[in-house]
Amino acid sequence: MQKLFLLVLVLVAAQGCKNYSKYPIDSLASVKPDSRLLGIWKAVEDTNSYDFFVVQKAEDIFEDFKKKWAQYKLGSSQDKKIYDNAYNEYLTHKDHYLYLTRMVDSGRGDSYRQWGSFISEVGNQQFLNIVYQYSPGFVSKQNVTDERGYLLLRIIAANKAFDTVSVAMVNDPALKHLTSAEEVRRYVAKNQHAPAFYTDTLHLYKVSSYHSSLSQTIFEANPKQKR
Repeated sequence: MQKLFLLVLVLVAAQGCKNYSKYPIDSLASVKPDSRLLGIWKAVEDTNSYDFFVVQKAEDIFEDFKKKWAQYKLGSSQDKKIYDNAYNEYLTHKDHYLYLTRMVDSGRGDSYRQWGSFISEVGNQQFLNIVYQYSPGFVSKQNVTDERGYLLLRIIAANKAFDTVSVAMVNDPALKHLTSAEEVRRYVAKNQHAPAFYTDTLHLYKVSSYHSSLSQTIFEANPKQKR
């Protein structure tokens, strides 16, 4: 049975992440995620009940893109190229990718928006490879190299109903110095059972299976609450 090791991307602070990998565990995504991962999730550790996470599929992202495309009636050759690139990404990612967003205070902000991710299996454990990019120069206005790579999350526990899950981020600065996906896989396999290999455990619970539109998730996440 596929294990639920959700989004927890809350682990990524605005200051960037010290323990990202320049490569994923697998160079190509091959594990098809369980559809029960899709939906709206909250973290037990989060004291603001209006914060939540959304897990979407590639089709959700592309359908939203098409609606915006039709709204603005874009039609130049450059616009067509953008559309074609979006469609090709959808075809490439539609079977294996999940898209993760953290909504802050009922959508008044987001720490990251629709970050692509895919699953890797190492032994009998499953990890989430989350595409990561941080641009310190954009904030500081200095000529600083962007950070690009992957955050790695491992499932710790999930219940039979598939509506609660515990996850932890891989926490090892050596990840940055690995030079290929093959190296990352070997390194993770060697260290995956060591408690010191992880940090920032989160306990997530599902509040809704809705995932089609980010704007609508604001209402689905807290349907009975008024401010």
